[in-house]
Amino acid sequence: MTNFSGQRDGRPTVARGNYILIAMPNVTRATAYRAAIDAAEYETVLARDGHEAQQELARRGQPLLLVLDLSLPKVDGFELLTQLRQTAKASDTAVVVVSGHATMRAAARRMAEPLDISRVLPADVDRVALREAVDAALNELNPQRRQPSVSAPLQAPAPLHDGGHSIEDVIEKAILAASRRFRLAVTIAYVKVQHHEYVRGYFAVSDGSGTPSATPALGFLRQIADGTDPLILPNVAGHPALAEIAPGGLPLIQGFAATPLPSRGNVSGTLCVMDTKILQMGAAELDALDALGRDLASDLAAHDSSSESVAAVAPATSELDSLERLASADPLTGLANRRGGERDISAEISRARRQSTALSCLLLDIDHFKNVNDTSGHQAGDYVLREISELLRRTVRAYDILVRWGGEEFLIVLPGVTPEQARKLAERLRLAVEQMPLSGIDGVTASIGVSALGKDYSFDAMFAEADRRLYAAKAAGRNRVA
Repeated sequence: MTNFSGQRDGRPTVARGNYILIAMPNVTRATAYRAAIDAAEYETVLARDGHEAQQELARRGQPLLLVLDLSLPKVDGFELLTQLRQTAKASDTAVVVVSGHATMRAAARRMAEPLDISRVLPADVDRVALREAVDAALNELNPQRRQPSVSAPLQAPAPLHDGGHSIEDVIEKAILAASRRFRLAVTIAYVKVQHHEYVRGYFAVSDGSGTPSATPALGFLRQIADGTDPLILPNVAGHPALAEIAPGGLPLIQGFAATPLPSRGNVSGTLCVMDTKILQMGAAELDALDALGRDLASDLAAHDSSSESVAAVAPATSELDSLERLASADPLTGLANRRGGERDISAEISRARRQSTALSCLLLDIDHFKNVNDTSGHQAGDYVLREISELLRRTVRAYDILVRWGGEEFLIVLPGVTPEQARKLAERLRLAVEQMPLSGIDGVTASIGVSALGKDYSFDAMFAEADRRLYAAKAAGRNRVA
């Protein structure tokens, strides 16, 4: 795709272009960005999806500056940047990334060093802050590469923001419209009206044990609803932000696109489409999803403004309670998930601080779990996870905190337990897993990292130490405690 013109530091180089590339699916925002940073010295080029951006890079060479929305159709923003960095050093091409989603910005900050990201900004950054970020990024370039930095006088500031049925009926109508429009595997709507939440889904696939439920994705949908822009991940496999967006993963799903509903009165939410293969959705289709979300928000706001809406949502309290419980629980094992566990852990750390008592934790990981899935199938893997969950539940105390932390990892927080006592428990658990009978499976082992709450009472520090020790246990040969 890229026309290389030579070698530099052992890697191919591309022709250099004195232009700024803005890769952003939202035309209104991209135009506002261009107006905010445009200057006579530089041509500014817009691309609405990752594929268009690739074409511009191939045709024009590496830009002086890439302003990149991380949520790009067709080719993901992180993937596009990774490709760019194979040929363009930070001293030759500066990169400013933007996103309307805090989780994506967090992932970008974590990847800032390996990908040489100069600045990470919210999508609705104001004009002055955007210009300052662009100036700073351009000033970091090699002098021979850089023309005089953008210095056109600021214009008047312009905003960079985008410009008798039941609630269930309104949501169902939107879901059907989206499913007909995109014909993808899963369509989900999450809606919050006042203090009541609704999750409805249309599924064209099954997970092998029945129709998948939308409810376990409630935490993920809430995160999307808190954003300001559509979010698209064409391929979630190995995506840097997946752990932040969906800590428990997205079973069966390989790509998704979601749009937050514009907040109107007491109404908020998101409309989301997912597929079991890499999502082939262009910028125009992302616009169509956003338009459907706006229509849904308008219909819900009109419904909420009527006196009938109050009566309609009143009986939903039991549904909300059920959704809250499910959002805090792992549907496969019945243990607390990360969201539910963190709340309980925070309470125990506060108690340990007040009472000056010990608190320890174990981080347990099933060894070679991928081999179980690869050789015996995912149903066998699910069986192993459930059996180990039951073993842990039987072994720990009723008031210990037991969490399926993610994938094949389990976190056990032990109030009042010293590090030495925690190690003894960890060894007992390791031996129990090794000796556990499993129908149709040769057997599994587990590695365990042990740590204790420090004087700083930091859960992050305690968890990081357990994670480090778990890694050491695996590096030492697995099936051991460290």
